[in-house]
Amino acid sequence: MVTFLGHIISKDGISPDPNKLRTIADLPLPQDVHEVCAFLELISYYQCFVKEYTDIAKPLHDLTKKGEPFTWTDKQRTIFHELKNELVTATIVTFPNYTLPFPKPP
Repeated sequence: MVTFLGHIISKDGISPDPNKLRTIADLPLPQDVHEVCAFLELISYYQCFVKEYTDIAKPLHDLTKKGEPFTWTDKQRTIFHELKNELVTATIVTFPNYTLPFPKPP
């Protein structure tokens, strides 16, 4: 097992570093657009561990658009907590089995 750039690499696959996840789990709610941007930058580093990350995070990204008023609602709060929870409970991304055929894309 090796820790490398915020990831744990083992024979089973790749997972986020638990120390980094603790930091993410302890983040308070963003109070302004700069804190939303900082959260999105941090969490996007691990987006491969969150299924449908782009769709889930879109309302938070919309808050960062130039000229958009910063309106933090229950929807954004729920998404913020959902993204944190998805990462904290992230599964291991496994290595491909090259002896099996790859599935065809949808």
